[in-house]
Amino acid sequence: MFSNYEKPLNLGIGYKEREKAKRFKKHKKKNMDKTYFNSLKGKKTKFGIRIFGKVDDVIQEILKHEKHGWINLEIKERREPDKNNCTHYLTVDEFVKEDFKFRTGAFVPGTLDEK
Repeated sequence: MFSNYEKPLNLGIGYKEREKAKRFKKHKKKNMDKTYFNSLKGKKTKFGIRIFGKVDDVIQEILKHEKHGWINLEIKERREPDKNNCTHYLTVDEFVKEDFKFRTGAFVPGTLDEK
């Protein structure tokens, strides 16, 4: 299409940066606010991360945040340990791809091909 002398000037951001921006916009979380999972806490030990919490509170919070029988949690490290020496906390990952079809057969509006 272009010879070596006729290539257009590269003004602004490059192709790779534009593609990254498109992918980020496509998969960007709709709600960027964090939902904290307050009933579980974590402490770092020499064997790994120990997660603990009261069973009744954990079950209630799971039922509050579950969607179609699933819940996604993210374990994140605190910048500084809190007053109880907890070094990790959990957040609920609420991201769902728009074109995602649940394997359980649950109907989600807009995900099935309509004829």
